[in-house]
Amino acid sequence: MVDLTGANGYDNGTVPSEEDLIAALQQYARERLPLQRRIQRLGAELNYHIKKSKLKQLNAKYNIPTARKPPPLPTSTTLICGQMANDPHRRRGPNAIKKQLALEGFQIPRAVVRAVMHDNDPIGPSLRYPNWKSRNQGKHKSLEGPEQNRPS
Repeated sequence: MVDLTGANGYDNGTVPSEEDLIAALQQYARERLPLQRRIQRLGAELNYHIKKSKLKQLNAKYNIPTARKPPPLPTSTTLICGQMANDPHRRRGPNAIKKQLALEGFQIPRAVVRAVMHDNDPIGPSLRYPNWKSRNQGKHKSLEGPEQNRPS
């Protein structure tokens, strides 16, 4: 039998206003929270208890940005290069740039950030990590065996 009242047998709490819900979902996206943490915070802050599928529906309905739906590559390149221009000493790596862009509302995958940074500033990683290359090591003397080390 169809439930015409819309009650599904669970108490989901109070449904927040659309503006409050959008603001909260966008804030959670800026903080790069996983889905489970977003669900917990919705329950704690707005008293709105939902499951993962409903959260995904709301994210799609209100076009909440995610790293899996990044802006187009030319736009991403412009944003990343703008962040790189704000760092004249080239000390911020891909994670710091990704986090700063996420706080501004642009979710860009780390692989894209890293590739764009490498294309536009190939010397940057060697400045941030000067001893990254491992040095060549010779053979270990103990691998030659005890017979070779004996004096004749």
